[in-house]
Amino acid sequence: MEEVKGMAKLWLADHRSRVIMGEGRAQLLKSISELGSIAAAARAIHMSYRTAWHLVDSMNSAFSKPLVETSSGGKGGGKAKLTPFGELVLQEFFQLRKDMENYLTVKARDFKEALDSGVKLEREV
Repeated sequence: MEEVKGMAKLWLADHRSRVIMGEGRAQLLKSISELGSIAAAARAIHMSYRTAWHLVDSMNSAFSKPLVETSSGGKGGGKAKLTPFGELVLQEFFQLRKDMENYLTVKARDFKEALDSGVKLEREV
């Protein structure tokens, strides 16, 4: 049997269905953590600085605590780093995505196996 993997994109939304965390935001946070600057992180993931700044601001507002803290630029430019809470949010998002993909892989294998064997799938309601 050909190997099957379940895949999906993950977004977390607030009660008004506005995205508060997703793949792009997670990559931005990861880049900020690695590079120490919103501008450098935006360049690294091919995002405009304006978009990156807007996403950081919206994430900081969407959660109970800020995810990113910044300091004003001087000669070397501004600095940014994830707060401990931001590190936790990022870690938990990547774990949730991994858990979701593992679950989907099991379901996708069951799905393909059932269809390949001609068995009608029964759905839980």
